[in-house]
Amino acid sequence: MDGLIELIFDGVPDGAIHGLVRNLIHGSDILDISHSELGSLDPKRIGEDLMAFFDKETVPITIFIRTTCIMVGGISINRPLVRILRFQGSNEVAVEFNSTDIDATDRKDTVAKLAAGAKVLADSAAIPKYYCGFEPATDTRTRLFSQGKVGPLIEV
Repeated sequence: MDGLIELIFDGVPDGAIHGLVRNLIHGSDILDISHSELGSLDPKRIGEDLMAFFDKETVPITIFIRTTCIMVGGISINRPLVRILRFQGSNEVAVEFNSTDIDATDRKDTVAKLAAGAKVLADSAAIPKYYCGFEPATDTRTRLFSQGKVGPLIEV
């Protein structure tokens, strides 16, 4: 099944944003980073910039990070977009990618592996809610998993 997939970490604690994003993009090159208000940012300063923005900003902001590749649960995802959103006092980190961005060699048990990897990331950052599905992932009918439960869709 082809389409845009969203892996959402919802209710990310302020102090956990930096660690979650670092875990997601660890070992990959940042191709582009931008801020909803400031435009393009220097990828070499991601740690400094991220924490500075989230420490001082109370208004809604969005940061977009395009990277070469990320690994979630042993699944390699090519050129994903990581979106960090602060809105109404809540933080969300989303990984957006096309189903074709998953290496063909990783296609076996993709959903179960992604769910297991997302659980590890969520647990390590005390994130209360995480889910993944075809856009819009907020629609429970298009979900691949919610927290530890797989389905209703089971194939990527």
